[in-house]
Amino acid sequence: MASSKTALFFGSAFVVMLMMVITIPSDVDAACPSPQILFAACGQYVLGSNPPPPPYAGKCCNILRSSSASCICSSIPAYARSSISAKAVSNVRSSCRVSGSCPGF
Repeated sequence: MASSKTALFFGSAFVVMLMMVITIPSDVDAACPSPQILFAACGQYVLGSNPPPPPYAGKCCNILRSSSASCICSSIPAYARSSISAKAVSNVRSSCRVSGSCPGF
């Protein structure tokens, strides 16, 4: 009998915790990708002389669509900006169908 009450308690606690995680609003900072995640997902599409456009359903576009422009811009380190092609950034925005832009691009 005690084991069924314990199982019910932990099962109920799990459901309550799951509901809390689902309903907690996320703020913009929590959704910002780290520079490493952004580079891993999008680097190949913005570096070099003629990088390919990213696939719309790919990881790069998913990150860009799920984050604000200011969040993405703040994730690009200053030292990396000179290596990023402005034309490629334009292609990424077009391919991913995002409208935000970062200063200098």
